[in-house]
Amino acid sequence: MYNFKDTYNRLIEEASKYQCLRSVGLDEKSDIVPMTTADMDFKLADEIGKEIKKYVDSHVLGYSRMTQEYLDVCLAYYKKNYNYEPKRDAIVTVPGIVTALSTAVGAYTKENDKVIIFTPVYPPFYEVVEMQNRELPKCKLIDEGGNYKINFKELEELAKDKKAKLILLSNPHNPGSRVWTKEELEKIAKIAKENNLIVVSDEIHSDVIYDGYKHTCYGNLSDAKDNSIICHAASKTYNIAGLQCSNIIIENKDLYNKFVQTNLSRGIERANILGMVATKAAYEKGELWKEEMKKVVMGNYDLLKDFFKDKKGFKLADLESSFLAWLSYKDLGISHDDFIKLIHQAKFLAADGLDYGKESEYYIRINLGLPKEKLKENLDRLEEKLKDRNLI
Repeated sequence: MYNFKDTYNRLIEEASKYQCLRSVGLDEKSDIVPMTTADMDFKLADEIGKEIKKYVDSHVLGYSRMTQEYLDVCLAYYKKNYNYEPKRDAIVTVPGIVTALSTAVGAYTKENDKVIIFTPVYPPFYEVVEMQNRELPKCKLIDEGGNYKINFKELEELAKDKKAKLILLSNPHNPGSRVWTKEELEKIAKIAKENNLIVVSDEIHSDVIYDGYKHTCYGNLSDAKDNSIICHAASKTYNIAGLQCSNIIIENKDLYNKFVQTNLSRGIERANILGMVATKAAYEKGELWKEEMKKVVMGNYDLLKDFFKDKKGFKLADLESSFLAWLSYKDLGISHDDFIKLIHQAKFLAADGLDYGKESEYYIRINLGLPKEKLKENLDRLEEKLKDRNLI
């Protein structure tokens, strides 16, 4: 029903994802699709595109706030998909979840306080803490071939520190795609409550969950209501990240007010009006597109899994959520720098695991949101280069 086969070189519009083409000597004439930044090379769902066009054709694009209709749609979506029913007045919009992470650090901590993260993790988790002169204790995830578990003993020790004020949680996990179980999240919530820690749960990948897994919204936990900030967005799932719209849900009124005041002090505006139009359309009309996209991505994962299954030295993590695969090459017998050089020579452009933390030096993250034929072409070039180096 939808077109998941066509793509084009987005370097002509200076797409962030495509900047890496220049670093390997390619330009806008290349037909190679990078697998780096987490947006997808799929055509926008017609249902969303039509609503954006309709709005542009009939409305003034001035400063706008959330409408009651927008809130109704979002709340209905959360109830249907997560059985999550926050209060209407608990929602604030911001341009993006990274913005919210930064605001939360600024609102709830002061310089030299400690913010706990689970590593490896999405690079902005480091940046929003360190660039505000906060300390960054790391709870290192237990690595079982890229399938991560939480080290609760270490978390308990870090949480006891009186300087610790905040936990930033990627739920589901980026880059490993782990869908944390309700039991795991309840343990985090219990530790946080006992130690008066606030938890910011980034749930941007929670709409793309595969068979056998179930997402638990952190805000649904009994120990989380009064000390949590829940971050949602349609941007990753429906490929509308450039429209800059995220919903931040803060049930505790004091935390809500601090968040809003910190936003104001930083000059941060509410979400883009077209982002809200697109989000509303996605939540109302995007379900069929989403389910078809998930099948395409899982088909790509199966192709990737088949490619690496007989190649010694590689270990592909299970894909539990998102469109981001996590691949280890630590048993391949090659240094980090040499492997990154090799994949660049192969024009197999994936994200360097070292960007997510020292613990994932020998990993790469592969964005599977691209046409299957383009993935095949990328894998063919990688295979040729691995053979040239006698690595397979």
